[in-house]
Amino acid sequence: MLKTDRMIFTIDNKEISFEKILQWEFKRLVRAHKVLTNVYGIHFQDEVAQWIKTKNLKALDDEITRVKMTIEPDKLREALKSKYDLGNMGLMVAEKMSVGKRRFSTTEIYVPESDLSAQEIADKIWHIMQVNTDINMRLNLDASPDHFIFRQAGENVQEVVEISGGTVVPQHYFIHYNDMQGVQSEASQDYPIQIAGTMRLSNRTIVGAIRYQFKPEGSGFKVKILMEYPKLIPIEVVLNQQIHQADEFGHWISDVLDS
Repeated sequence: MLKTDRMIFTIDNKEISFEKILQWEFKRLVRAHKVLTNVYGIHFQDEVAQWIKTKNLKALDDEITRVKMTIEPDKLREALKSKYDLGNMGLMVAEKMSVGKRRFSTTEIYVPESDLSAQEIADKIWHIMQVNTDINMRLNLDASPDHFIFRQAGENVQEVVEISGGTVVPQHYFIHYNDMQGVQSEASQDYPIQIAGTMRLSNRTIVGAIRYQFKPEGSGFKVKILMEYPKLIPIEVVLNQQIHQADEFGHWISDVLDS
């Protein structure tokens, strides 16, 4: 669960409340439940309907993550393929019609007190994203209700099947870290630690990019999370993605602070 007492979230230079993030997470958990119920052979505990009715976030989160962990990636790809093919087509059309222009989805997280340095935080999050242990797989799937596959697919390559920006259908893409061909955002000079890369479809088509930045701040650290979308993507998707990023990195940071 999010360590809401340890972090301050900022979007567009405005602090956002923990309640807004948790409300968003609950809605996305309900959406994830609907998506997963269509996967053949998947069974949820009988209490799920009651947890949704009473908005029992922790129980619902634990159950969604448990179910995700029971599904082999090949089976989940097959079950979601028709949906993410549609999502990928939308990304390809948006990228082509945007003629290289981008929208940036940016979220900042500040942890005022931490025994871990900014570099240690970055290294631990990188390890979670890039090493496919059972623990890391669970942490990646639990980081967001919208994560369905989130795993290392090669050296500095990450496979992602997720619903980004609160949209209806998932997308299936690969983040190629240290591949800067598709990265248009400028690095922030006051953030010395960078993780960046290009988002590509399986056919190598560039559809966006990511840039994660870390820096020490007082007795703690700050993280700036940025995702690049084709310019044609609706602004509402970007606004929802900013909350997605707050929830996602908030979970990873909480997990790292616990380690």
